[in-house]
Amino acid sequence: MEDMTGILKDYLPLQLVGYGDVYADEEGDENAWLNEYDFIWKPKVDSEDTPQVYLGDQTICFITKGRDKRDALKNKIGDKLLRLPKISNCWGKESLMMADELAEDLTFSEILGVTRTKAEIIDAAGDKRQGYTAFSFHKVLFHERIETRLEHVSAELRPIIKVFLKAHSSTYLIHKDVLEKWQHANVEDVAYNIDDEHRKLRNLQRAEFYYGSSGNRDFSNMEDFLLNQNPRIY
Repeated sequence: MEDMTGILKDYLPLQLVGYGDVYADEEGDENAWLNEYDFIWKPKVDSEDTPQVYLGDQTICFITKGRDKRDALKNKIGDKLLRLPKISNCWGKESLMMADELAEDLTFSEILGVTRTKAEIIDAAGDKRQGYTAFSFHKVLFHERIETRLEHVSAELRPIIKVFLKAHSSTYLIHKDVLEKWQHANVEDVAYNIDDEHRKLRNLQRAEFYYGSSGNRDFSNMEDFLLNQNPRIY
């Protein structure tokens, strides 16, 4: 962060670029569309009181937070699979969902209180997907505490940290080295050009609302979405 010294100067906000609306073709089923809620993951359980952090002691099945539209989507895409983001939010924003290809490169110091849980995803079309990990962040640290607690922790063991902003508000910060590596790997679900106002922790703390989001990508039809072509980014 540009207004920080010490450890935090090497971090930037982790801003996700989500999927916006994906519209059905004019001749298709009007229910065969997607929006951002179809890429937010929640445990497949009966109660909304389920904790939003996971301990890693067992595989957890996650479903989308969006409304049920499986039949319409399945009819639309046939035997194809929906594209899924390599990194996205879990319900409650206490955990991040990552494709294993990203997750396997991340190691966290025990001081950070991060657990990794093997995840099985049932996507919005009802298909079961493997190869995902949910990272739960059990600790949110004041920025002053980060400087003292992590002083002797190598950068490789603190790739992502969760920092307190103000009451009921926190955000993820990602180390610049990790962000650069993801950019070279063409991970498109993360913002790399962070607005100047968001590069300062003080600004994030003063913001009335800050969601750690950097807009969405819309697609005019399902084919464009499946092939990842002609997105409208805003």
